[in-house]
Amino acid sequence: MVILVFVMLSSWAIYNAACVLADGLISINEQKQHQFRATLFQYLWIFSVSAIIIGSLIHFYLTKRIIQPLKQLIHSTKTMKQGLYPTPIQVKPEGEIAELVDQFNGLVQQLKNN
Repeated sequence: MVILVFVMLSSWAIYNAACVLADGLISINEQKQHQFRATLFQYLWIFSVSAIIIGSLIHFYLTKRIIQPLKQLIHSTKTMKQGLYPTPIQVKPEGEIAELVDQFNGLVQQLKNN
């Protein structure tokens, strides 16, 4: 939703700025001015929709990438709650989530050893 609002406001601002600049720089007839505005509006629509779709896909991918190790961690803690030792969680070594999972795996290993 934030991406949508940002892209729409940016497109609106670009459209209005381009129309004002075109009015002031070039003196053209009304038909050409209308054609310029229509073409500009069409390009901004295409850009806006593309930016929203690409931004949403990137957001979906990154969110899924962050949530997956957390889901595995929740499943492993439920397994521990039942008195079983879960298998270590595999995660790519990046950031705080990987550190949390690594600490959890270490805790499970220490409990197994004790």
